[in-house]
Amino acid sequence: EALARDAGMRLESAEGLAQQIEVWRTAAGMPARLGACGIRDGILHILAEEASQQWTGRFNPAPMSETDFLQLYRSAM
Repeated sequence: EALARDAGMRLESAEGLAQQIEVWRTAAGMPARLGACGIRDGILHILAEEASQQWTGRFNPAPMSETDFLQLYRSAM
């Protein structure tokens, strides 16, 4: 709900988008969790630091700090 609100989307639209992304992920045979890709918890702080410094971060609908990225990555493990 918060992501939909931050992105200026209606909740129904955000849920529909999330469902479609899941359909595409499954069809592509991609794992659902970072751990299934061989990512280990010990490297998440490095990934978060690097993500927080990427120029593409300026396009997020909500500001993302290194701590925010770390929480995101941990939730995807």
